[in-house]
Order: sequence, then structure tokens, then C-alpha cells
Amino acid sequence: MRGRLLLPVALLLSAPALAVQVRTHVPAVEELRKGDQEGVAVGSRGRLWLAPSLDRQGRPDIPGGAAQVFAVASDPGGNVYLGTGPDGRIVRLAPGGGEKVLFTVDDPIVTALAFAPGGDLLAGTGPRGRIWRIKPDGTASLWCETGERYVWSLLPAPDGTVLAGTGEEGLVLRVDRAGDVTPLFDSEEAHIVRLVRAPDGAVLAAGSGRGLVYRLGPDGSAAVLYDDDLPEIADLAVQPDGTLLAAAMAPPPMDPRPPAVRLNLPDELTGAPDSMDFDESPRATLQGVIEGLPPQGADGGRTRGRLVRIGTDGVATELWRSATEAPYALTAEPGGGALLGTGEPARLYRVQSDGEVALLESLREGQVTGIVAASGPALVATSNPAATYRLAPATTARGTYTSEPVDAGGIARWGHLRWDGAPGGAGVEVATRTGNSGQPDGTWSAWKPATGAPAEIASPEGRFLQWRLTLRGGAGTPSVSGLSVSFAPRNRPPLLRDFRADPTVTHAVAKEAAFRWSVTDPDGDPLDVLVQFRPAGTGAAWQTGARVRAEDASPDDEGMRKDGRLAWDTSAVPEESYEVRGCVSDQPANPEGHGKEACSEPVDLEVDRTPPQVSLDRDADGSWRLRVVDAPSGAVRVEVVDGGIVRSAAAPEDGVADSAQESYHLPATIAGTSVLKVTDAAGNTVERPLSGP
Repeated sequence: MRGRLLLPVALLLSAPALAVQVRTHVPAVEELRKGDQEGVAVGSRGRLWLAPSLDRQGRPDIPGGAAQVFAVASDPGGNVYLGTGPDGRIVRLAPGGGEKVLFTVDDPIVTALAFAPGGDLLAGTGPRGRIWRIKPDGTASLWCETGERYVWSLLPAPDGTVLAGTGEEGLVLRVDRAGDVTPLFDSEEAHIVRLVRAPDGAVLAAGSGRGLVYRLGPDGSAAVLYDDDLPEIADLAVQPDGTLLAAAMAPPPMDPRPPAVRLNLPDELTGAPDSMDFDESPRATLQGVIEGLPPQGADGGRTRGRLVRIGTDGVATELWRSATEAPYALTAEPGGGALLGTGEPARLYRVQSDGEVALLESLREGQVTGIVAASGPALVATSNPAATYRLAPATTARGTYTSEPVDAGGIARWGHLRWDGAPGGAGVEVATRTGNSGQPDGTWSAWKPATGAPAEIASPEGRFLQWRLTLRGGAGTPSVSGLSVSFAPRNRPPLLRDFRADPTVTHAVAKEAAFRWSVTDPDGDPLDVLVQFRPAGTGAAWQTGARVRAEDASPDDEGMRKDGRLAWDTSAVPEESYEVRGCVSDQPANPEGHGKEACSEPVDLEVDRTPPQVSLDRDADGSWRLRVVDAPSGAVRVEVVDGGIVRSAAAPEDGVADSAQESYHLPATIAGTSVLKVTDAAGNTVERPLSGP
């Protein structure tokens, strides 16, 4: 015997050929957001269009270097004020770009900025929870000690009073004109991080801890307007029609990797006394993970950030979510819509009036933490490090978008890039390049124009393709959507796994041989699974005994079409020993002669339709001697049947029924109506009655 039908698979490869089935790659929105944008916006509905430019301004680092911007505010003259940390400065940016440190507080961070009636700038700080009053000339005085650690938001009223959202007790405080503090609302949050006023005059408060949005009455009464399952409402923005936008976030996930390195430190480094018993002494260790290893068990479905629109009827609709980005800043634009700033990485989004959320720019800094858009071009402030940008009021005349590499899974011929849109008077230019490395490098082809609509790709064959769109404005603004790339990969061989007899102990059959298998194809081709055979030891051509389409089996998570079954009817072949193998072929999806196969190693299978030969003798003591001969497959079972019921099984004299000839000794107590039933390995059966006293 060569072995059982559970062996490694050998691939039988034909010459390289392209698959007939054309495949289409449609980039998802998350994939589009990973592309390289230069003046092109990426919408949440898969649309690309010309975007306004975002120009970097001078840094608020006079002198020294601010790391974070915690608060922003603007005055009617177009000046923008930044509250920074950890230097505790208030920086004024003039419309023309000049910078000046207006005032430095005696706390590390300026956490809130707002203008009081009359023009004074109010600045909340942390971690001592103070409010400063700064005049336009930069002179300042301590106006209020809140008794809290942080003042996160300031909301002045026309009568000169101010509401302050604070932490770490989650209070909303009312501060009168003299700076005296009265608690207005005690929330169940750790922090009240944002206060805004609705068009009807109601105050809306965002909480951190439980992720609630409150609606406050003048007397401090409160109702929950919205409850998010993320723990912090990072910011709020009220639109002209009374619609509320709420940005919610969760902290970053902890690294779940256990320490990969753990070193016990010797006592001379830890200062442990020599007399201390080893079993009772704490053993100092150094431990950590190896950077670069992937996290173990990370929850890929976790939500890091979310943006919702809450209508005047209280109904909340999700507009944006991310598993990796957290929202830090949200500001309504005067003409409708809003700007959203996120972190890790720093990105700027625009919320369109129809609810589409467009990625305008990815920045080099860590987070977008402040946006002001009250008058003139919007100013965007970042942290880690601190920097500022101006958002142009109009779109650019020209922009380019370069995609992430598209992976065909193997060498492929690329067809066309298709899209919808691009109105008359606007232009779309397409270029592509190909290569066989995951990231473009010097081995890739040069960029080649792709002409037509759809654009015919002229780049050579390769596993990866990168496409670049250049949008040019004209009578209309170009906007493309429905992007897709077609390609025909070189045919790759299928995979056959676990081809085996069913049951696995089978090495001989009489009329039918059943098999199980698992198969897959990297190109997704339809597959045929075959049983092939030939007389053992002859080297003759393989013949097909059975064939089944693999689509009948259900796939598992890895794409394996698993535990399929097929049966070979052996009644038409002579009784003899055969070599049998399983094969899988993708020929149904390919031109004649260009399909590929994968076949298992052959094993021996006996086709045996002849029942065993049985001779039965009786000794003088009444016991029985049985001799069984079955040359093709061997006897495997001798049973004593009485009245149609198996009474017992007999064991051969050598203890193992594995030979073409076996001898048995049966006791004298077996007699009368009993019958001996002898079955060989192929399932052929013969019965002999027992007779005598």
C-alpha cells in the first residue's frame, strides 16, 4: 500500500495564461481616503471633486514652541486667538499673518476662549480652573476662581454673565459680572467640555464620561437631548436651521499584547538585602513588547469617532464614523454645513448641506484641535505640533488624486478605469502605472496617460496598479464618482486540500468509492473536482471515474469550499488494484487547454466484488475451526448471528484480521440456529450456517 487518501497535494501547472473572467475593483470610501490628495476632496459617497486649498500659516511659537492648541476664538476685526499649552499662552494672529503673544497665564494650558460683551477676551485655564479677563491691549486680570480643575468652555450672555463648562466634577457654572460663581447644573459627567446656544436661546452642553448632550433651562433644569455609546461628546455645532451636530469619540484602545520580553534583575541592581529569602522577596523585572509586532486580539470593529446630526425633532442620524480617527474640533460654517477636525492622523472634513462628509486634507500634525469660521476664511489649528492653516473660500482650478495601489492578487492585464460625472467644460485626465511590489518604487513602470472615457489603461501587466486623476475646472466643477478598475489576472492554480476516502479507513471497495475534499481558487474560478484512476503499477494514462462541480459545497471563512463529497461507481471496472487520486481543475473558467489542475498523490485502492471463501470444520470437543481466504482485500469481520441478531464477533487466532488468509477457533457453545457472517474489506459478505449438536 502507498498509503491512505490523506496526502500532500502536487500541482500540475500549464503555461501562463490570462483568466477569461474579467474582474472589477471598486474602491471603498475608506480606501479612497488613504489616497494622496492635492486639491481634491473625497466624499463619503465615493465622490471626488475639486476642493479649496488649505495653506499653512506661521506657527504660534513666539518665542519657544507650543505643542498644543486647546482653544480658538475670533473677533470682528478678523483676528484669531489661540489658547496653547503647555506654555499657557494666548497668541493673536492678525488677518495679514502677523503673530503676537497677547498674554501668558500662570497655568500650563489655556483651555477655553470667548469674547465678553464689550470686547474683553475671557480665557479659561487648567489645571487650576481660573478665568482671566484680557483687554485688547494685552493687559489682564484674574476674573474668577471656579474651584474646579478645568474650565473647558465659556459661553457669554448679552447681560454680561458667563456660563462655564468645567471638570472634573462636570459642573455648569454661572459667573456674574463681578466674577462671582454660582453652580447652575451638576451633571453626571466628569467634564462638561462644550457649551453652545441654540437659536431659541436654550443652552446645549456636551459631556465627557457618559457621552450625553444636555439641553439646559435658565433655572438649571436639564433634559438629555442625545445619548451616544461613545463616552465623550468632543464638540457641538449649531447650524442656522437649528440642527445640531455632535462629534463623539472614544479613547484609543489599549495595546493588548502581553510582554514579549521579561528579564529578572539581579539583586545587586535592585538593592535587595542578601539575607532576604528568595521565595519571599519581590523579584524586580524589566518587561515590554517588541515594537513592530502586530497587536494580538485587537477589536477591528471598534468605533473611535462618530459625527451625528440631531434634528429639531430630536432624531439623530449618523453622518460619519471611523475606527481609527477621533474628532476634536467641530465648527458650523456661516453659509451652512460645518468643518470637522480629527486626529491620528490630523484631517479636515467638510460636512456638506446634504449630509455628505468630504475629506478636504490630511495634515502632517497629530490632531486638528481648533477651527474658527465666523468671518472670512476659516482658520484651522493643530496640535503636536501647534500650527495654523487658512482654508481658501473657493476651490482650486486644478487638483490631483493618486490612489492606493490596487492589488490584483497576481500578475494581471489591466483594462479600463471607469467613472461617472465630469460635466461639460471641466476636464479629467487619467494616468496609470504598474508594478509587482506592494509600494511603488523604482521597479514600477513610468506613468502613462490612459485615454478615452472609460480610460483604456496602457500600462504593462503587473500585480499592482496605481491610478492618478487630474481634475481641471472650467465652465463647471469636475466631480467624478462610481470609480472602478477592470483587469484580467493570469490564471493561478486551484488548491486541493484533504482529499480523502469516506470513511478514511477504506482501502477496498465493491461497487462504490466515496471521497471528501476541500478546494479553493485564488481567482474565484468555478472548479471541477475529479476522481482519477489507473491500474496499479502500469503507468497508464489516468481515467476519470467521477466529476462534480465544487460550487455545490459551502465555503468557509478562508474561501475553502469545504467537505464536498463525490462517489465513483466502480461496478464498470475490472476487479484489480488501482492507483487513485483526486484532482481539482479550473478549466470551466478558462480557454480550452489553459485551465490548471492540482492533484493529490496517488494511493492504492482495491476493487473487489468477490466474497470471501470459507471452510468450516468441527473438532471432537464440539468447537469449530474456521478458515477464511480472501486474496483481493482480506477478511475484516467474522460475526455470529442468531435469529438475525449479531450475537458476538470472532477474533482470528493471530489476533489481527489483516491478511488474505485467517484462521478462527469458535467454542462449542455456538451451535443450533447460529450463522457465521464473514465480511471482507470491500464489504462483500458470505454466510455459513452452523449445524450439529
